[in-house]
Amino acid sequence: MRVLYAGAIIGIAYCLIRFVEYNFYFARSRAPNGAEAAAIGAADALVAVTPGFGGYAARRVGTLARIADRDLTPTKWALEPQFASSLLVLTDALVSEVDTPFLASTIVHEMVHEGQFPGYKGTSWAQKAAYQVQSDFLRQLGIQGTAAQMYRQFPNTRADYITDLHDEFSDYNVRNPAIR
Repeated sequence: MRVLYAGAIIGIAYCLIRFVEYNFYFARSRAPNGAEAAAIGAADALVAVTPGFGGYAARRVGTLARIADRDLTPTKWALEPQFASSLLVLTDALVSEVDTPFLASTIVHEMVHEGQFPGYKGTSWAQKAAYQVQSDFLRQLGIQGTAAQMYRQFPNTRADYITDLHDEFSDYNVRNPAIR
């Protein structure tokens, strides 16, 4: 009987944490405007047609995209909250100042987290898996090279995004990174 009560308490606590976290990010973000919705739609379409990545597009269908100011996530371009699955928070800079393939790769990265167990999402193992899939996605699109080559090939993408992605691929020891 005590096990049953403990399970019920854990379940209630999980639901409460999920509710609070979802509302925290939802209240601090907004619905995408027309141009942002179009950019996200183009990125979603790219994910859907890229061989081997359709499962991430399917996972994305059940996820609400919201836009946040970079101040909400100063060290990140996007996030999929730890417990509040079905919510994808993208920064305004990511959606408006990054080319479609990179936006799509970030969505793929966050959808990897969407499929992970909530307590696992924040670990380095979870990030390594997500960055590996993100790199694989970019390579599948034919995007690979040094950061300097990426700056030249994608002049409309913020240089700090490319630099951050390069650093994350390096920090998490991504195999055959798209940006080296």
